[in-house]
Amino acid sequence: MTASAVVSGNARRRLLGRFPLEQLFFSPKRHILRTYPLTRSYMQPTRVLIAATALRLLLGWYMFIDGLQAVLTPGWSARSFLLGAKTFPQFYAWFALPMNSWWVNPLNSWGITLIGAALLVGVGVRVASWAGALMMLLYYFPHYAFPIVPHGYIVEEHLIYAGAFVLFAVLPAAQVFGLAKYLRRTFLGRIPLLRTLI
Repeated sequence: MTASAVVSGNARRRLLGRFPLEQLFFSPKRHILRTYPLTRSYMQPTRVLIAATALRLLLGWYMFIDGLQAVLTPGWSARSFLLGAKTFPQFYAWFALPMNSWWVNPLNSWGITLIGAALLVGVGVRVASWAGALMMLLYYFPHYAFPIVPHGYIVEEHLIYAGAFVLFAVLPAAQVFGLAKYLRRTFLGRIPLLRTLI
C-alpha cells in the first residue's frame, strides 16, 4: 500500500540535498514524501529517470525517421490514407480535399519529424508530447473499423504510442535530460512564454 510521511522543511531540504532525484516524488505544495511499493530505495528515482529517458529517445527516433522518410519522398501525400479511413470516413475525407492538401501534407510529414526531433534533443518535450498524442489519436481511427483491430479489440499500436506521449508530457523524469536546461540559460529563458514551452 502507498505510505505517506510528512517531512519537515529542514529535513526535506537535507534529503533533497543528499538525494536530489528524490524530488520527483515530492508534492511541492504539501511537502509530502510519498513512498510507493516499488520506490523504497533511493536508487529507484534514478531508474525511473533512465527508463523514462530511454523510452523517450526510442519513440523519438522512431517518429523522427518515419517523418523524415515522408519529408524526403517527392510528392508524398496523406490523401490515400485519409480517403481510406474506415472510421469517421467523412471527417477524414474533408482533410483529403484538394483545398486542404497545402497544409495537411506538411503538417503530417513535418509534424511527426519535429515531434521526433524534440524528443531526441529534449527541447519542448511537453508540447511535443501532447502534439504527438493528438496525432496518434488522429491516426488511430482511420486504420480500422472501430472498435475491431487486428489481433485484439480497441487497443493497437497508435493508442499505445499516444499513451507513451502522455506519459512523457506529465512525467518530469522524462523531461530532465536534454538541451532545454541550456536554452533556458540564454536570452530565450528570459521570455516567459518560451521558457514554459522549452
